[in-house]
Amino acid sequence: MRPFANHFDRLIDKYSVTFAFLAATSGGYDAGKYVPGEPDRKELRGAIIPLPERKVYQPGGSFTEKDRNLILKRPLPAPLEDAKVEYKGNVYSVEEETDHSDYGNVAVYVLRWVSNLSKKRGVAP
Repeated sequence: MRPFANHFDRLIDKYSVTFAFLAATSGGYDAGKYVPGEPDRKELRGAIIPLPERKVYQPGGSFTEKDRNLILKRPLPAPLEDAKVEYKGNVYSVEEETDHSDYGNVAVYVLRWVSNLSKKRGVAP
């Protein structure tokens, strides 16, 4: 076990929340028209935290204050292409994975904010 693994495990446990992971599935054709597949939805637990200010305000401005980091004890199920995370009424795309294996068995992902589900469904916040 890595020297910091227990510390990371405790931190992840302390700040973990339940979120929905939506993995893209392949669609098919119905009467010659392509119909996208319904996403495979799984309830998972992990720490969803704001990005550090230095990452949000870096030159080029590639991240926003709505984007998040997702920290898990195990990697998300593959494939991650077109995968989404739903948490607190918001939808995020899974953008990038960072290798933290030197510090313990943690998987870290950047979640890019896509939309708010209540606005998408026409519900008042």
